[in-house]
Amino acid sequence: MCIVVTRYYGGILLGAGGLTRAYTKGASIALKAGKVVEKVKGVRLLLNMDYDMLGKVQYKCNENNWHIEEVEYTDKVIIHILSEINKVDEMEKEITETSNGKVIITKMDEGIYFKEENRLYKLI
Repeated sequence: MCIVVTRYYGGILLGAGGLTRAYTKGASIALKAGKVVEKVKGVRLLLNMDYDMLGKVQYKCNENNWHIEEVEYTDKVIIHILSEINKVDEMEKEITETSNGKVIITKMDEGIYFKEENRLYKLI
């Protein structure tokens, strides 16, 4: 771990002890504000469906605490979900059962993601 504290006004008025306290306080604030984030293998799922399936799929996602990243509205609806690799089979099964096989599920962008609670984030 590395903490970098930058002061834009330094000068000599604080003295060595004052600067030490200022930098220590800055580092302390950063550590308190930070949180532990887990890295997991994940995949982006695209759920392609007709508009009549949207409510059912959104309800199923909410019920299972699957975070919807984005929804595209064109002639069809495409829901983007980032999921952990080990949960994809369960998700596919549940969505297929809910939609009677009417939702087309496509796997994209497999890789390492940050995980915070039930949500994944792409590495930058």
